[in-house]
Amino acid sequence: MSPLQASFWLGAVAAAGLAVFYLGAAREEAAQLRESLRIGETRTQAAAEALSEWEKARRETAEKERDYARAAKAAADLPLEQRFGEYDRLFDAIEAGRGEPAP
Repeated sequence: MSPLQASFWLGAVAAAGLAVFYLGAAREEAAQLRESLRIGETRTQAAAEALSEWEKARRETAEKERDYARAAKAAADLPLEQRFGEYDRLFDAIEAGRGEPAP
């Protein structure tokens, strides 16, 4: 084997070694990217769930505000001496989750 052939084979073996090294590094990077993607998906799902809970709470709050407004309007239509007791009764009923009680 001539020195030129030996250098060629030595270069080929070195290139193959580098290719194996870089392939391993690429696999490791791909695994890290997959893990990052999984973490990102988990965070996205958590954010979507939190947004859903926030929307639900917002709707419940808006409904309660409408109940309070209806109760306040109903109580405002009463004579002054009955008004404050009626406010308390209506608001207590709303807080207890029974909605507006029948008159």
